[in-house]
Amino acid sequence: MHHALVVGYHHAGVPPPGVRHRYHVSAGALRGHVLSLRARGYVFTTVSEALTATAERVACLTFDDGYVDNHAVALPVLRELGVVATVFVVSGDIGRRGLRWPEERPGVAAADIMSWDELDDLEAAGWEIGSHGHQHRRLARMTPEEQRDQLARSFVTLAGRLRHPPRSLAFPYGSYSRTTLEAARAVGFRVAATTRRGRVLPGDDPFQLRRVSAHGTRPWHVAERWKLALAGRGLYPLRAAALEVQGPW
Repeated sequence: MHHALVVGYHHAGVPPPGVRHRYHVSAGALRGHVLSLRARGYVFTTVSEALTATAERVACLTFDDGYVDNHAVALPVLRELGVVATVFVVSGDIGRRGLRWPEERPGVAAADIMSWDELDDLEAAGWEIGSHGHQHRRLARMTPEEQRDQLARSFVTLAGRLRHPPRSLAFPYGSYSRTTLEAARAVGFRVAATTRRGRVLPGDDPFQLRRVSAHGTRPWHVAERWKLALAGRGLYPLRAAALEVQGPW
């Protein structure tokens, strides 16, 4: 592997009226991202497979939180394109409806979380089910004991329901410390994704994988979405580096 590009998403599809687009990627834009990356020579893997991949350029599509639109919108698009992804789920909130986490920033709307059956569908399609903690909380603000409990409960819950140990983890809100990294390793995770921006290079710490955000509301994000929409229709050169701009989460 020369490098890996771990792309971060949350919601898939068009947001409801009154909800900001910041955390949404439309089906068309998602398709455009895949086509653009594929045209640039990227091979798609799950997060836990990325560091051992033999391809020169590796791309991993990741979805944080486990929203139902990942199943309804993203799964059909990626299945048609023959691409897998990784979804990081909050194990204590599987199947909940109208959920809004207490530590979420103002303006983020309540949303529905996938059920276990929907997660089974993703896994059957080759997706990886990773952990986003047992509760959606900032781990670095918790005591060492609380951090280990959160990660251990998530690991055991996912392992019990999926019938195999989860391999990957993404830190909620990108919040972690040295204690968090030690706890993640001790619990049994193999890799962890952060919200630090950049590419993953050989020799990088597997528990501090960098990502790039593929959604956002700033002007350059709007421009990127237009490029990708045109690319998906064959009207924009796919050789363009459409995902080099990194935006806020």
